[in-house]
Amino acid sequence: MEHIINEDELSITSKMDFIVPLKQLGVITRAVLECIYTLHCPKRIIVIAPATEEIIFHIVIPHWDVGVVEFLSEEKFFSSLSVTLDQLLLEYDQNREGDQREPGWWIQQLIKLGASCLPDITENYVVWDGKCLISFADRVMLLDR
Repeated sequence: MEHIINEDELSITSKMDFIVPLKQLGVITRAVLECIYTLHCPKRIIVIAPATEEIIFHIVIPHWDVGVVEFLSEEKFFSSLSVTLDQLLLEYDQNREGDQREPGWWIQQLIKLGASCLPDITENYVVWDGKCLISFADRVMLLDR
C-alpha cells in the first residue's frame, strides 16, 4: 500500500542525509536519486562509488533534479577509516571460499555499516541501496514511536 508522506515526515527527512552506495552509475541511477529527492527531500544525498565514476557523476548530476548531491569515492571513504580498498580486497581474496559473491557486494555492505563515520553526517540518516528504485513513497520512519 502506498504511503503518503505528510508535512511532519518531510520536516524530518529534509534534515536527514541519504547515503547511496553504488558500484557504478547505471541506467536507473537517475531515477533512484530523483525519486529519493522528490519523495523525501533530504538535506543531501551522498553517493559513494569507485573513484572511476566521479567524472561521469560530475557530468550528469547538474542535469538531474536531485537537490544537493555529493560524491565520495570508495577509496576516500575507506581511507578515512584507516583502511585501504586494496587491503579489503586482499583480505577478501585470501579468505574467499567457494562461490561467494563478488567483492563489490561486500564493499557496499561495509560502506553501509560505516556510513555513521562520515564527517558531518546527520544524526539520523538513511542508507539507500543504489539499485533500489522507489516506485511509491516508502515510509522511512514511524512518528508515533
